[in-house]
Amino acid sequence: MRPSYGAWGVVLLCLLPLVFLPETEGKRGADIVAGPYLQQVTSSEITFRWITDRPATENRVYWGLSPHNLTLARGAPNREWHEVTVTGLQPSTSYWYRVTSDDMESSLYTFRTAPGNEDSVTIIAYGDSRGVWDDWRNASLVARAIEQERARVVINTGDLVASGGEEEQWIRFFQVASFSHNATLYPALGNHDLPAGNLRRFFSLPHNERWYAVDYGPCHLVVLDSTLPYGLSLGQYLWLLSAVQTEKPWTVVVFHHPPYSSGAHGGTLHTRLLWAPLFRTQGVDLVLNGHDHDYEHLIVQGLHYVVTGGGGAPLRPVGSGQWTQQTHSTYHYCRVTASGSALEVAALEPDGKLLDRFTVGESRGAGMPRACGLSVWWLLWYAACTEWLTIG
Repeated sequence: MRPSYGAWGVVLLCLLPLVFLPETEGKRGADIVAGPYLQQVTSSEITFRWITDRPATENRVYWGLSPHNLTLARGAPNREWHEVTVTGLQPSTSYWYRVTSDDMESSLYTFRTAPGNEDSVTIIAYGDSRGVWDDWRNASLVARAIEQERARVVINTGDLVASGGEEEQWIRFFQVASFSHNATLYPALGNHDLPAGNLRRFFSLPHNERWYAVDYGPCHLVVLDSTLPYGLSLGQYLWLLSAVQTEKPWTVVVFHHPPYSSGAHGGTLHTRLLWAPLFRTQGVDLVLNGHDHDYEHLIVQGLHYVVTGGGGAPLRPVGSGQWTQQTHSTYHYCRVTASGSALEVAALEPDGKLLDRFTVGESRGAGMPRACGLSVWWLLWYAACTEWLTIG
């Protein structure tokens, strides 16, 4: 004979799961909502960043030459924003890593330390990835293509997001930018990334983080802030005069607003007047910009300029001008390949279709004297340009 539980027994059985739900939910660990992603790679150190949806007590990075023999590096406890720097690494060496926050563990990824001057390197450049308008669909296509390149350094020429003050957009950007698990990302500040607080919050960058320089293999990368009023800053101008002095074979300058462009925005007056003359005389080999949502390759007085703004934002028509070599209104990224003796740029659509390819000639800085440096001439030029720009 089966026992009879009665009505109260049925009610008790229905309520039993609810008794344990609050306790189970309360013990749920932190989830990783962005990252891990890599920052500031050098020949001997690297920084790991990731974000959790709540403060985590135990935050760790496991890294090593083999995925089966990883060394522990601890992060600060009770934080949502995590940053761990590992030093003492070997140059031009591949490592494995993963991160953990409490009981949440990331997948296993890799990174590679920076090589020396004579080693060949590949750097990916793209920009205007802000993908809110189509739920990041096209930005995702470009990001996945970049990931397939397996480059170890990626440059974004600005406008990573549509509204820089919206933290959720930055988190979504990193969720889409899957290449950042295995590559160090260096951004330039775009007008849509303003206010700059979130860019500086999500990234760990050199110098003052708005403008900075890094060396990678045979390349010297100089990243500038072209947004106003900083694009007219005397402090940045003086720093730039010093930053372009390098022993590296190739100097690549990156910022958002192009001095020359046949796109919807067109060329930017303050970057053309203030910075372009300096680039021509101080041995800069390549200038990378965004802002216009297209691809354009220009040569102005022997210097190569590339507008690469096809990272996910709505495309715009592009024309051509007296300096134009190639234009395309399409989603794309640029592959920059550098060795001690050659610098090549290829523009590709996400499906691998080649849009353009060109080789920069002999290094403009190779063996040339750069005595101009901080000369009075450049200060007078700055004073004249800024006065004209502000009065006009």
